[in-house]
Amino acid sequence: SVGTVEVNDAVQRTVTVENEGGESFTITGASGDGAIETASVLGSNRTFPGGETRLEVIVNASSTGSIDSTVDITTSAGSDPTVNVTGTAVAPTLKTPPSDVNFGDTAVGSASEQAIELNNTGNATLVIDRPTITGTGADNFSVLSGNQTLRIAAQSNQNISIGVAPNISTPGPDDISANLTIQPLNDPNTPTQRIGLSGNGTTANATLNRSAVSFGSVQINGT
Repeated sequence: SVGTVEVNDAVQRTVTVENEGGESFTITGASGDGAIETASVLGSNRTFPGGETRLEVIVNASSTGSIDSTVDITTSAGSDPTVNVTGTAVAPTLKTPPSDVNFGDTAVGSASEQAIELNNTGNATLVIDRPTITGTGADNFSVLSGNQTLRIAAQSNQNISIGVAPNISTPGPDDISANLTIQPLNDPNTPTQRIGLSGNGTTANATLNRSAVSFGSVQINGT
């Protein structure tokens, strides 16, 4: 058994062929099926009585589930053994929020933040590249926590904190916008995810009331 391996992550295993007969033989070939990517002899391919020859087997599963493959070995002795290779292939699965994130109104010169939850619903550790923010309003947003390569254990989650600090005043709602990019590095089934970020930068407005003010009758030199 090769144990547990990750999908699309080639691993090396060693298969041993023993000579229990009274004559030496030569291994003339080796090939595999299913998850077996290659099979090749390590060192000399001649096996003496009571000796053994090792083969290097590269296992690379393309999908999750049970591994049940074989390595077919041909020899000069005419007896061609078959080695069964079993195991389990696992993979992470990234789940991001189903909707974009709206920060609402934030005054220019102040800041607010929201947490975004990233989930790994798979059965292997998920690796995510450093989250980045792009778009016309990207300079208004920042990754406050989680600004590095992330590793999320199987069936676990991690929050990253996104902040907004408007540097301009916008005329209407959602006028600050950008995209948060989440790129899984080892999830074979989930493409790069983009989460929309939006908000509105506001400023305080002061107005002058120009209506006339009547003081009534005022005596000269009086108050």
